[in-house]
Amino acid sequence: MSSKAFIVGGLVLVLGSGTVLGACGGSTSNVLSGISIGTVLGADNNSACTAGSGNCPTGGKWAHDSVAGENNNETIVKTSGTCGGVVGSCTGNVYDYKLGPTNGSDPSGLVGTFTISGGFSQGSIQYVYNNGGGSYTYCVRGTASPYTFVDTASSNGGAVGTTRSVTIDTTQ
Repeated sequence: MSSKAFIVGGLVLVLGSGTVLGACGGSTSNVLSGISIGTVLGADNNSACTAGSGNCPTGGKWAHDSVAGENNNETIVKTSGTCGGVVGSCTGNVYDYKLGPTNGSDPSGLVGTFTISGGFSQGSIQYVYNNGGGSYTYCVRGTASPYTFVDTASSNGGAVGTTRSVTIDTTQ
């Protein structure tokens, strides 16, 4: 079994056959490796965004979705491992912008943790939210934003294969 890595627009895309990149929501098309997920989400370079910090640091990458009335606007910050590069395996913290770091009723802050795994193979990202917020595991498909996040575990009460469109950009 062989795989080939290509650098496209700063992203390491790993293409392979068979089980190197398996089905992600029934499709093998444009499935991201662990390395690509870490690179797309900017986990190696993002900064924390917390209440009382004034303004959240600029230049980081934010993931936005609007599913069933949710307006998630999150960034991930690595605490261990290497998310991009040649490893593609890391852990860290998840921060939600909410209504901004200076908002008194719903300020930005730490909302959970994440784990990216997969290396050069099909990757996944698991989010575990604080205060009983649940655990969500996704594989990711796409070549540019918005990406498709596909639910790969039913621990969050959702159905495996459920998708959500997620825009990745530098806007908070």
